[in-house]
Amino acid sequence: SGLLIWALHFAALYAIASLDAQTIGDDRALWIAVAVAVTLVALAACGLILARTRFGAAPALPDRLAALGSLSASIAICWQALGALLG
Repeated sequence: SGLLIWALHFAALYAIASLDAQTIGDDRALWIAVAVAVTLVALAACGLILARTRFGAAPALPDRLAALGSLSASIAICWQALGALLG
């Protein structure tokens, strides 16, 4: 599920970049704010998944895989957000 969140974040940033390129005027700050908001929501969702999988006596393999996917998705989301904010 973490990787699905990462894919949705990627699609949202791609849509934001496309909308920014199509609009007339200097509204870059608005699109950066939208990208930051989308990124924070995606990171919060990954954090919820991680918190849910970490609480338990002995996490099973699917829980460990969900935690690993959530952590790797969080890294990818931060990496993509950096590119969206700089570019």
